Amino acid sequence: MFDPAETRRLFVQALDRGLSQRQAEEIAAGLAPMPPLTPAPAPAPPPDLARRIEALDDLAELRVRYRIATGKKPFHGWDAATLKAKMAEAGGK
Repeated sequence: MFDPAETRRLFVQALDRGLSQRQAEEIAAGLAPMPPLTPAPAPAPPPDLARRIEALDDLAELRVRYRIATGKKPFHGWDAATLKAKMAEAGGK
């Protein structure tokens, strides 16, 4: 027996899976089977991830050293070169 709600559900489900309208119509009409879901592949990490993590670790260490040397919190926008310059300034005074 024809069920319009089930036909609509199959049609929408096929479109949600990225199938073409023609393929979705065939599936909804019962002329083609619904393809199985395949999990999306995990995104690959950026190639320079290890280098960026090391740079963040170095920056965190410099921020701690700056705070010890000056007794003040470093500005969050400062890079490693700025922190080193500020520490040299503080050490020279």
